[in-house]
Amino acid sequence: MQRQRIFSGMGQQPLVSRLSRLRLATGLWLTFGLLDLLFTVLILAPRAARERASEVAVHKEASGGMPSETPRERAEMPGVDPGGEGPAAAKPTPMNAVAAGGSATKASSQATGEGAERESAACNALAAKLGVTKLLFAQGEATLSADRDAEARLASLVEGVRKTPGARLVLFGHTDDRGGIKYNAELSRQRADAVARYLGEQGVERAKMRVIPLGSRRPAVTGGDESSRASNRRVEISIQCGGSKGR
Repeated sequence: MQRQRIFSGMGQQPLVSRLSRLRLATGLWLTFGLLDLLFTVLILAPRAARERASEVAVHKEASGGMPSETPRERAEMPGVDPGGEGPAAAKPTPMNAVAAGGSATKASSQATGEGAERESAACNALAAKLGVTKLLFAQGEATLSADRDAEARLASLVEGVRKTPGARLVLFGHTDDRGGIKYNAELSRQRADAVARYLGEQGVERAKMRVIPLGSRRPAVTGGDESSRASNRRVEISIQCGGSKGR
C-alpha cells in the first residue's frame, strides 16, 4: 500500500506543475495587458490632446483669432455664399421684368408664325405660277442637250426658288418602256441627278432638292411608237412647300 501511494504521488506531480505554469502565464498576460492600457490612457491620450490643442491654436492665430471654415464647409452651410463673406442674398426678380420677358417671348413666337405663313404663301404662289417643269432626254442618255429650251425654263425656276426660302424641289426621273427594270431605274436616277447638278451650279442648294427615280413605271403617254417614247424620256420637277429635305 505504501508503495502504491508513493507511485500515485509521483504521477500527480507533473499535472500540478502544468497547472502552476498555466496560472503563471495567465497572470503575466493580464499584467502586460493592464500595463499597455495604463500606458495608452496616461501617456498617449494626453499627448494627442495636446497636439490637437496646438493645431487649433495655430489655426485661430492664422485666421485672426476667430475660427474659420474650410471652403467645403462653407459651401455646405445653408444660406451662405461660398465665394463671398456673408449670407447669400436672394436677388428678387421684379414683376415688370417677368412681364416683359413673357411679352417678348409671345411677340417672338407671333413673329415666327407670321414669317412661316408668309413663306408658305410665297411658295404656294410660285408653285401655282410655274407648275411642273418637264425636261426631255434622248434615248439612253442622261444629258440636257436633247432639250433645247431646258436652260430657259430652268432659269425661271432657279430664280423663283432662290427668292423663296420655303420652296423645295422634287425631281422625278423617267424612261421609256425599252430596257430592263434595273437599267431603267438607274437611267432615270442619272437623268434626275444631271438636272440636280445643273440646278446646283445655278445656285440652288442641294438640301432643297430631292431625287426620285421611277424608271418606266409612270409613262406620260401610253404607246409603243417613237413619239410616245420620246415624251416618256423625261425629268419632271415639281415645287414642294414645307420642310422636306433632299436625298
